[in-house]
Formats: sequence, C-alpha cells, structure tokens
Amino acid sequence: MRYLGFTRIALFFILIIPQVFLADITSYPSSVAVTDNALSIFTNPSALGIRKEIQFFGFLTHNGNIRNKFCFSLMSANSAFGLEHMESYGFKYNIYNFGIGFSVGKGLNLGFNYKYYSGVKLNSEINIGFLQRPFEFLSIGGVLRNVTEANYESMNFATGVGVRPLGNWLTIAGDIEGDFEGSDFSYKIYAEIKPVNGISLFGEYRHKDEDIICGLNLNLLNFGGGIVTNIGGSEIMGDYIHFTNAEYRTIFKGGKKKIVIFELPPEIDEEPSRLFFKKKPTLKQLIDFIDELAKDKDIEIVVFKGDRTGYGYSKLYELRRAISRLKKSGKTVIYYGESFNNSSYYLSSICDSIYINPAGTLWLVGMSTTSIFIKDLLTKIGIEAEFEKIGRYKTAADMLTSDTMSIWYREMVEALLDDYFNTYLEEVSISRNFTKEELKNLIDNGPYMARDAKVVGLVTDCLYEDQVIEVAKKIIGKRAKPKIVEIKKYRGKKIFNEDWVYPEQRDKIALIYAVGSISQGKSREDFDGKMMGSVTIAKAIKSARKDKTVKAIVFRIDSPGGSALASDIIWREIYLTTTGEKRKPFIVSMSSVAGSGGYYIACQADTIIATPYTVTGSIGVLGGKLAMEKLFDKMGVNSVTIKRGKYSDYLSIFRKLTEDEREKLKDIISDYYEIFTKRVAEGRNIMQDSVKAIGEGRIWSGLVGRNIGIVDVIGDLKTAIEIAKEKGGLKGEETVIKVLPKHRPSLLNVNIGDMFVKNNKLTDNPFVKKMKHYEYLFNLWLNNDENIFMIMPYIIEIE
Repeated sequence: MRYLGFTRIALFFILIIPQVFLADITSYPSSVAVTDNALSIFTNPSALGIRKEIQFFGFLTHNGNIRNKFCFSLMSANSAFGLEHMESYGFKYNIYNFGIGFSVGKGLNLGFNYKYYSGVKLNSEINIGFLQRPFEFLSIGGVLRNVTEANYESMNFATGVGVRPLGNWLTIAGDIEGDFEGSDFSYKIYAEIKPVNGISLFGEYRHKDEDIICGLNLNLLNFGGGIVTNIGGSEIMGDYIHFTNAEYRTIFKGGKKKIVIFELPPEIDEEPSRLFFKKKPTLKQLIDFIDELAKDKDIEIVVFKGDRTGYGYSKLYELRRAISRLKKSGKTVIYYGESFNNSSYYLSSICDSIYINPAGTLWLVGMSTTSIFIKDLLTKIGIEAEFEKIGRYKTAADMLTSDTMSIWYREMVEALLDDYFNTYLEEVSISRNFTKEELKNLIDNGPYMARDAKVVGLVTDCLYEDQVIEVAKKIIGKRAKPKIVEIKKYRGKKIFNEDWVYPEQRDKIALIYAVGSISQGKSREDFDGKMMGSVTIAKAIKSARKDKTVKAIVFRIDSPGGSALASDIIWREIYLTTTGEKRKPFIVSMSSVAGSGGYYIACQADTIIATPYTVTGSIGVLGGKLAMEKLFDKMGVNSVTIKRGKYSDYLSIFRKLTEDEREKLKDIISDYYEIFTKRVAEGRNIMQDSVKAIGEGRIWSGLVGRNIGIVDVIGDLKTAIEIAKEKGGLKGEETVIKVLPKHRPSLLNVNIGDMFVKNNKLTDNPFVKKMKHYEYLFNLWLNNDENIFMIMPYIIEIE
C-alpha cells in the first residue's frame, strides 16, 4: 500500500509538470507575514533573511483575458531572483525581480526587492519590507511598495499579522493593503491547514475582488506541487511546482531500505579549525552524523570503514558510545578494516560483526608509552634548563631537567596505564563475549594475521570490502534491493524549516571549545597545534553569560594547561558565570586531557564530566627558563646587558638564575600553588588540605578522578549537553547549540612551509613526534610575559 500511494503521488506530478514551467504570483494565496519561501521575493523580500536553503518555485496561471501568464523564482543564501511573464492580446512583457533579505537579530529581518520591466516602457521599482517573529506562534510583516514612486504611481503599503494558535498545522493571517492617502484600501484573510506532514490545504479571501482562492499542496522529499483555483469572483486557475535541496517534512517517502557506508577519516579535530587549508571533521560532527543515522527509519545497515583510527582513546570512547546508540536504535552495525590496531579494534568491538581483509593484520598487542629525556643533549650543546616546581609529580619539565624517569613519574604513568588497560579489557571483553582473562591472553599472543584472528574469535570473518557489502545485502533480503549510500552524500541532508522561531531566537546551550595550551592574548592556530588565548575564551564565556537565550553553558576542554595568569583570567569569567543572581548552569566536558591549567579552568563548574580515558588533575605549578649562555659561547655570540633594576634581566636567556632569583622563583610558584589549590577547594567544595593530598602535580584518569572528587560524572559530550538541558530547563529532543568562540578561516600565522610539512616523512619519525609534543612548552615560554606555568606532562601518550 505504501508503494501504491507513492506511485499515485508521483503520477500526479508527472501529469501536471508538462503544463508547468513557471509561475504567476498574483494568483497564489500569500501574506506579507506568513510567506517565507522562494515566493517571498514577490510578497515580502525580508523573509529571505531566514532562508539558507535553495528552492525553485514555478507557477502557471489562466486568468481572464491574460493567457499564458507565468512566473518563477529561485532562492538561495538569503537572496532570490524572479521572473514574471505576461501575455495579453499579443502584447508581451517581463518583470525581473532581484531580492535580498537579512537578519538584524532577535527575530527581526529586513529586505528589499528591485523590479525591472522589459518589453514595456516602465521605470524600475523598489520595495522594502520587514518581518518580525518574536514568538513561535506570532509573525508580523510589512512592505512599502514602489518607494521611489515610479511610473507616476504613489507609494503603497501592505502589512499583516499571522498566528499559529495550535502549532504548525494551523496558520491564520490577515493583511491590510492601501496607499497613504486612504483612497485604495483593502484587506485579505489567509488560512492554511496541514493535517499531516506533506499535505496542506490553504485559502485566501480577497476583499477587493471578493475572490475566494483555495489550493492544495503535496510535498515529497525534495519536491512538491499543487493546484490553485478561485471559487469566488474572477476566473483564476493555476498549477505550480517547487524543488529544494533540503527535505520537506512529509509522510510520502521512498520505500527503499538503505545501507550506509561510513568511512571514518584518518584524523579528526576537537573544534572547527581556524585554518583555511586544514579542514578535518570534528568529533562532534562525526557523532552527530551517527545519531542522525539512528533516527533515519529507512536505514537498515551501517558499515563503518577504518583502519588505524588515531583519535586517542578518550575520543574513541565517545565515538564508540555513539555507535552503541546506533545499535540500540535497531540498526545492524558492521565494521570493515583492511588492518586493525589497538584503537580501531576497540572502536569496532561494539559493532555486531567485524570483517578484516584476508591479507590484513590485527595488531592487538596491548598498550605502551615511551618518555624521552634530553637533559644530556641540552648539556652537550650548551643549554641549561632551570625550572622549579611544586609537587613530586609535576614532571612537565623533566624531559629537559632529568636524564631518566623519576620514581614519582613512573608511579604516575604506571597507574594511568593500568587504568587505561583495565577499562579497555572490560569494555572489549563484554562487547566480544570474552572474559577479561581470555582477552588479556589473546592480547599477549598478538599480533594476528587475518585468518588467525578469525580462528580465535576476534573477528567475524575475513572478507574483501565488496564481499562485506554483499553480506549486508543478504541481511536485508534480495527482494528489498537496498540502496547503497556513501556517508559523504548522506551528510548533506537537512530539513526545510517550517517553524517560526529560528536558532538565533530559541533558548539554547552555548558550547564553548577550550582547546590547546593556555596562553595570554587571542587564540591562534598553525599546522603544529592550537593555542587557547585567555582574551578569546574569556570573551566567549562573557558573551554566553550575557546572552538571554543561552540557558546553560557546556565548556569543552582539551588542554594540558599553560600560562598560570591566562588560566586565572579564564577562571574569573567562569566564576562570574557560576555565582551571583544571574548565574547560569556551567557544565565542563573533558575530552582527552584537562590537566593543570586545563583543570584550573574546570574546577569552578557546576558539574564536571570526563571519560574513563581522560587525563586530568596535575594540580601543581612550575616555572623557570632556558639559559643559553654556554650555547652562545660555543657559537661565538657575545652579548652585553645594560639594566636598571636588580632583577630586570631575570628572564634573560643570556645567563643563569642567581640563588637569590631562584628563591624568588620558588616563592612565586608557592604562591601560585596556594591559589590553585584554593580555587579547586572552593570550586569542588572540599578542604584545601585534601586538594593538596591529591595534587602535587599528579595526573589521574577520569575514572580515578571521579573517585577522588575532582570529576562528577563519567560520560561524554552528549552527557554534558543532556545535563545542561536539564539544568537549563530546556525540553524537547531538538536543542539549539551555539558554538563559541566563532572563528573565521584564516591564512594568518601560517608559514608557507607548514602547508607542505605533512608530506615530510621526517614528521613520521617517532622521536620527532615526541619532540613535537614538547613544542607547546617552548611556545608558552616564548609567547607569554611570564615564566610560571600550570602545565602537565603532555608527553604521556598511550599507544
């Protein structure tokens, strides 16, 4: 029955399309307060300000003595072009319309329309309009027509009010038209009923001609059409069609089941990149795609493709939870890889079945981390690292100041690796139906060739990609003839918005990204990484706090810390947001890392959420500099310093610290540590001595962080958004997310060499990779007018 109904609708359009190529707007019921599609260019151009979709509208009318009267309009990106063609007694002329609309905020849109006549000696006209939609049930619009009073015609107006007393299914509007002399006054009443999605009945009463015009519109996914007829006075009949790149809300959908091929990218970003040439999908975008697939009832099977997903375990944890939700929605989920490593197998383990290329390898071998120390290297070239720290575990500078791993460093890393490995064993063993001991034994016997991985039950089968697609087709059934859809094509799907309240007006959640090492000034990015600027982030928090439509804030942190001063500037804005009469719910979501300064800016939050694999804590402070006096001597570089003030060259790289200066450095670090632990104690509502007991620069996994009170909930970004919705009083499944800070793609701060660095095989060298992890410490030292840092041992990378 579903297919029969679809065929009838399609046949209806096939029959009317030969009649219809273009349109006459005067025959189509409309209102300056209601009409907000491609026809807005004729009715009220300000409505174009709310439209980003592409839409074509064509209309053909048979009206009295004017025959073959038609028009069309094409709308895209808040602008539109329209043509009206008239023929009467052999006389022909065209009216060309150019229109643009734009939002000025708070539901108010303005726009104008330029009309040019061809084939008749008439001057051009200009119309201007406004559209205000303060509430989801109220719309107010108005147009001033012929404002230049061309063709000896006076300026006239139309204004109207539309209401939706029962939601989108019923719309009622009334328009008043006339000139400013009061000699040509009329009104009309418009109504539209949508009994179900995809079908609408509409009509209009025109007081001036006593016309009653009625119409029927039917929408399929991307196109629709209908008829208009006059049951009142003059003879008017019309047919029309329309197309859009979005999807209409409709009950008339295709019946083919879909298999979606979801190829995972080799790299992802935490936040949208600022760089024009560095466009990678974000973690949130991938998760949103997966959640969208879960809602699509036409999708039966999703096949994920990915080999070595180097996203880090914390991000993989969030992605894995999204795939789990996809399974729970009733979809069959398959994973295919040519080869697997630990992380890609971790992600695939949640799927219903796992397939590997027959010539592939499963590198399931456990976890490790390697730390390097270059003190001896620096000594040989004449550089002395002079750093002081608070806390036995504050090892961020150990790479520069030590020649081996301290017992405290080892204790910390061993504990973190244990947490990671135990969580990995627990999650994968449950998904693949092993005991933890069985899985551990399998890991100890890895890696595996494809056939061996199948024998021991780690994968479902050894197949090529085309064979996996055939397996998926068999699951649906041969008769269904499923449609294969690449995820790149599926991503463009969007709904044609029919609501009267738009994202900028809705109550919303602000999602503020705090990514990169923390520095003073504005945020910046190059091909080597990101710097989180205190000015940029503080401004974003302040903006969200003052925005009345923002009901809660989610603060997404992926940072090892950085400048102590910059961290405190950001903390201050969070404190102002979470205290006082105008406070707002402030939820922290930790990504891969939120340590030291990254935790400093988290501790004041109402709720802190971390994944089991998040690295957090590192409550400690260090400070110092690199003295290069000996290096310069070896290079033959001489320097002379002239100063006023005993400590004016305190930070100079041309000499070492004196004992007096070193004591002062220790005092400053100690003061900062007191401030740090006090902030955490007050933010987390625990004793300062308790903070110091878990502090001393020690890092913790998210799981242990919850046990010791520095984390509240184990979850992901979606968990944070759900908590923010609840605390902000936001209801409904669809929630508007305002992403901050807003970045424009830029080529600034990018070296030309950076554009080619990814092709340099040197960057694949393990030693170079490790060294690049410490580049952030040098950047902080060079880009801040201080030498005190809240930074964690970012070198810890679990592989």
